[in-house]
Amino acid sequence: TQTDEEIKNIYAQRCMVMMEAAASYPDWNPSKSLNTGEIARAMGIGYDWLYDWMDESQRSLVRNAIVEKALMVFEDRPNKNKNNWNPVVNGGLLIAALAVAAQEQSIAPKIVVQSISELPNALRCFAPDGAFPEASGYFGYWMDYMSTALSALQTAMGEDFGLGDIPGMDKAGYFPIY
Repeated sequence: TQTDEEIKNIYAQRCMVMMEAAASYPDWNPSKSLNTGEIARAMGIGYDWLYDWMDESQRSLVRNAIVEKALMVFEDRPNKNKNNWNPVVNGGLLIAALAVAAQEQSIAPKIVVQSISELPNALRCFAPDGAFPEASGYFGYWMDYMSTALSALQTAMGEDFGLGDIPGMDKAGYFPIY
């Protein structure tokens, strides 16, 4: 049988294969910003979770891909939508920016501020009673990205900057039930 360490190594190696593949794409399809947001989030989470496991060459590859294919592309171009695109794009960029913030101090803080500034546009849809304007599938998609973005903020910065306190957010969990 394999040890826990061997199993962790197998999963880390497979994750690195996937991140190397994403890093090798010429771009992350910025014309459909959802694609960029999704890949940025995945790469940010992978970079954070595997940071201590990766060597410097791997870290550099993933970090440079995040910066060049997501952060630089969407710097000063936040997603202002009020639908599910907002948390997917802004939330994905936020997670990626937080992951590389220690090494990328010229661009990551800008993306963090930009994302925190735009996310309320989407969050306000829950006021006053937690109802969501899109179907339940989009609610799940929306919440997946929003919850990981809020969690990343809490973990990295110790707070969510009031995003979780926007009216209706505390009742949003009732939407799928009703």
